[in-house]
Order: sequence, then structure tokens, then C-alpha cells
Amino acid sequence: MTSGGGSKAWAGKFKTTSDKIEFIYDGQGFMSMQLSKTEAHLVFYDVAGNVLHTYDSSKTEDDDEH
Repeated sequence: MTSGGGSKAWAGKFKTTSDKIEFIYDGQGFMSMQLSKTEAHLVFYDVAGNVLHTYDSSKTEDDDEH
């Protein structure tokens, strides 16, 4: 999955809040996402393809709700 929609949605409008934000980028770019049953890997790029931020998460299959 790759997304680039809404790249100007926050242009100059972001205000700092008490929310925990790991990444915000006020510019154009895109992201890629790789998902499996137990892992998620996200990468955010600028318009030139430079990596701006990565996010990885994993869980054991025992974490699944049945």
C-alpha cells in the first residue's frame, strides 16, 4: 500500500498539542506499508524519496483475540 493523498491537508496549519505525535511532516511525500499477521513496517518519504521516518511494530500470535 502506498499513500500520497492529502499531502497539503496540514500545510502550515499544525498547532502543537499534548497528543503524543511520533511524526509530522509539513510537505509533500508518500508512505509505504508492509503488513503481516504479526508485523507492521511503515516508511515515510519526502517527495525525492528520502526516508523521513520509520515505524515498526510486532506482536505474537498469542496476542490475537479469539
